[in-house]
Amino acid sequence: MDNAIAGLTGVVLKAALDAASMRQAAGAANIANANRPGYVPVRVSFEAELEQALRSHQLNGGEFVAPQPKLEQVSVSSNGIESSNVRLDEESAALVTNALHYQALISGLRGYSEILFTAVGDGKR
Repeated sequence: MDNAIAGLTGVVLKAALDAASMRQAAGAANIANANRPGYVPVRVSFEAELEQALRSHQLNGGEFVAPQPKLEQVSVSSNGIESSNVRLDEESAALVTNALHYQALISGLRGYSEILFTAVGDGKR
């Protein structure tokens, strides 16, 4: 989607949906590898970078470029025991939370699209 057409809201929604999608895949990978000794879980880094980009855009103006979500390994303390560092209850809860977040983003995108269609159609439906 072209940033000039999508505007700041559209760009942020797209980036947030990408992050939520990546987060779902990361959680699924963590659960799938829960029994693999030595597996280091991954997390998606996005919200802090988005907040910083929005703050910078607010100060400097110009075209907004949303940060891309990134996979990062979770730092775990080594206790000398060869086992997985995945906590299934936490991963499952995070997947449910992320699914709800994704649905909220889709609803937001739907509403934003309706506003754009209304504006293009001069308020006619």
